[in-house]
Amino acid sequence: MRNLALFLALAIAPLSHGTTFRFDPPVPDNATTTILTMSTTWPDGCPDPTPDVAIGTDQITLAFERPAVVCVDVLTPYTWTINLGVLPAGVYSLNVSIPDVEPAGRPSRLVVRDVKTFTITPAVGPISGGTHVRVVSPEPFDVEPIHVSIGGVEVPVTHVFPNTIDLVTPQHGAGPADVAVGSHVARAAFTYYDPNAATPDPFVFTPLLFPIDVTGAGAFGAQWTTDNVLEVDGVKSKLPVTGSASGVVVPELRSATVFANSRIRDTSRSAQTAGTEIPVVRENDFRERLRLLNVPTGSNLRALLRVWTSGEPASFFTINIDQIPTFAIQTAPLQPGPDGLRYGTFDLTAFLNSANDHLDVSAGVTNGTRIWGMISITNNETQQVTIISPQ
Repeated sequence: MRNLALFLALAIAPLSHGTTFRFDPPVPDNATTTILTMSTTWPDGCPDPTPDVAIGTDQITLAFERPAVVCVDVLTPYTWTINLGVLPAGVYSLNVSIPDVEPAGRPSRLVVRDVKTFTITPAVGPISGGTHVRVVSPEPFDVEPIHVSIGGVEVPVTHVFPNTIDLVTPQHGAGPADVAVGSHVARAAFTYYDPNAATPDPFVFTPLLFPIDVTGAGAFGAQWTTDNVLEVDGVKSKLPVTGSASGVVVPELRSATVFANSRIRDTSRSAQTAGTEIPVVRENDFRERLRLLNVPTGSNLRALLRVWTSGEPASFFTINIDQIPTFAIQTAPLQPGPDGLRYGTFDLTAFLNSANDHLDVSAGVTNGTRIWGMISITNNETQQVTIISPQ
C-alpha cells in the first residue's frame, strides 16, 4: 500500500503545483459558517495536520509548519478542510505559507456577502447596470431624504416603503460592491459580473456539465444525436451540439431558477426508442470517490466508463471491479476537459462476458481532486443505451 501511495504521489506531483480553494457554501455570507477545503502540494510525505489560521480585516492566512519527522522527499498532494466559522462580510485574500514550497497560484480571493444589514434581491447584476433591485431592512429606514449608494455611486431611488427601497443599479466594474443606505453599510452585498468574461466569477455563476454532446455515426449503423435543453427563469432554449467528446460546461447564474435536461438518441432507430436520459451534473455532484453499482453483464453488451475530475489537476484515475478478484487496480489517463475539468474513459466491455450477473465498479483520484462519472451500456443488437450514474 505504501508503494502504491508513493507511486501516486510521484505521478501526480508534476501537475500539482497550484493551490485550489473550495468553499461551503459556494457563496459564503456573514450569517453562515464557512468551510474551506484547500488542496495544495507538500514538500514531503508528512504534512502539518493543523495549520495556524489568522483572520484579519481583509485577509486570511494559513501558516503551515514542517513536522519534526523524517519523510520521503517528494512533492505530494494533500487536502485540508478548515472551519473558518462565521466571517464578517467583506473581501478577503487567502494567503498560504508552506515551508520550501513556492506560493504558485496564490493568493486567492474569498467574498463574504453581508446578508444581515439588508436583504438584497437580486444580489448580482451585470457591469452595464440596469438591474432592478429591492433592498429590505429589518428595521424601518429612519433617514430623510434617503441616500443610497452602490460601490460609492449614489443611486436614485424609485420607490420607498417603511422597510423597503427599490432602485436600479448603475454601471460598475466587475466584482463585489458595498451597498449603503444613509449611514448603514452592507459590505460586499451586491456583486457585478461581466457577462463576456473568459472566466465566469465562481461567486456568481455555477457550472452545469452536460456529459454527452455528440452527433454523428456510431457502431452498427447508429446515427447519434444529443438534445441538451436549458430552462432559465422560465425561458427554454436548446443548446447547439459542439461535438465535444468530453461534454460541455454551461455557466449559469446562481440566483437563476434553472432546469436542465439531456438526452441521446439513435435517429436510425427512432421508431424503436425515444432515447436515453443523461444526468446533468452540478458542482455538488462531484465527490471524493466514485461508486457505480449493479452494472449488467452479457456478451451482447459493450460498456464505457466516463469520468470527469475537478480540483487539483490529476494525470490519471484508478479503477477497481469488486467481482473480479484477479482484476488488479488499473489506471487510465485524464486529459483536459471542458471549463478546466479533466476527462478520462475506461472500456469495461472485456469484463462484461463473465459468470457474474452484475459488476460493481469504483473509480478514484488523488487526495484533493473530486470525481464524477457514469457508465454507458449499449446493446449491440438494438443500440439501446442505458446510463448508470451515482445516486
